[in-house]
Amino acid sequence: MKRKNGLFLIGMFLVVGLVLLEACQKNPFWVGESEYVTFLYSNTQANGPKLETLQDDKSAFIYYENTSTEKVGNGRVRIRVGGVSVRTINKIFNINGLVVKEKQDDRIRETFSEPTELEDNVFLEKSELATVLVLDMTTSMKDEIKTTKQYAKDFIDLLADSSKNAQFAVVFFSSKDKIYATPFFSSSTRGILKQQIDNYSDYGDKTAVLAATYKAIQMLQDLSFDGSKSMILFSDGSDTDSDQPDSTLARIQDSQYDRMAIGFRSKGFKSNDLQDIATAKSSCYVVDKPADLEDYFGEIAQKLTAKYDFIYERSDQILNSSRLIKFIAETDKME
Repeated sequence: MKRKNGLFLIGMFLVVGLVLLEACQKNPFWVGESEYVTFLYSNTQANGPKLETLQDDKSAFIYYENTSTEKVGNGRVRIRVGGVSVRTINKIFNINGLVVKEKQDDRIRETFSEPTELEDNVFLEKSELATVLVLDMTTSMKDEIKTTKQYAKDFIDLLADSSKNAQFAVVFFSSKDKIYATPFFSSSTRGILKQQIDNYSDYGDKTAVLAATYKAIQMLQDLSFDGSKSMILFSDGSDTDSDQPDSTLARIQDSQYDRMAIGFRSKGFKSNDLQDIATAKSSCYVVDKPADLEDYFGEIAQKLTAKYDFIYERSDQILNSSRLIKFIAETDKME
C-alpha cells in the first residue's frame, strides 16, 4: 500500500511539473518566449508624429537605446526603435522575428491586433554599430600587449564587416593622467586607427580602469550616430587611480550602452571588478592570457552584434487620439 501511495505521489509530482513547465513556456514574461515593448504614438496637426516611452509596459528582458519617427513620403510614417537587445543577467538572446500590433489608447476595451492598412511595413534590421575599445596600457600588460592589440584590431575588422556604417574609437589608459582617446573612424578609415593601436606605447604603473571606461561612455554620448553604441574593455587589473571610484562606477552602470569586459588574470586581479563594469555577467570574460581569447572570439563578436532595429511604417494620418504600438520580439538563446 505504501508503495502504491509513493508511486501515486511521484506521478502527481510529474504531472504538476509538466503543467508548470508548459505554463512557464507560454507565460509572456518567461524570458525568450515573448519579449515586447509598448509605446504611445500620436500624430497631431501641431506636433506631427511622435513616439513616447511607457516605462511600465515592457517585458523585463528587452532593452533599447533610442527611438525616432519620420515622414518618408507616400503617406507613410516610419517608426524606428533602435539598438534593441534581449538579455538576462547571464544570457543574451538572438532576435529572429518581429510582430507589431496596435490598439487605441483606451488601455482596457480594445485588444491589440496586427494592422492591415499597409503591406510590407514591418522590418527587422541589424543595427549599425559604434564601438569604443578601452585598452589597458599599464606596465603589467607589456608582455601581452602585442596579442591584446591584435585582438582589438580583429574586433574592429569583424564589426566593420558586419556594419557598413560602423564607427570605431580607442581609449588607451594607464593612470588617470595617461588617458588618451582617438577620434572615431569609419570602416573605410579603420586602417588609420589600427596603425595607432600598433604605435601606441605610453605605459604607466597605475590603473584608472573606471576613469577610462567613463571616458568611453562620454564619447558614445557625444557621438551623433543613428545606430547602436557599445564599448569593449581589455584590462588585467583592478582600479587603483580613478577619482571618486564609487560614483564613477555608478555613472557607468547607469549608461544605456552595452559594455563588454575582457579580463586577463594577473597578481591581485579581481574578476568582480570587471563584472561590475560589464552590462551582464555574460558580457564579462576572464582568461589567463590574451591568446586564450581565441576560444571566445566568435561568441563575444556574436553578442556584440546581437543588436537590432525594429522598424514599423504606418499611415501618416492625423489622429484624434493616441495609439498604443506593441513591438513583439521572437527570440532564441545563444549557447
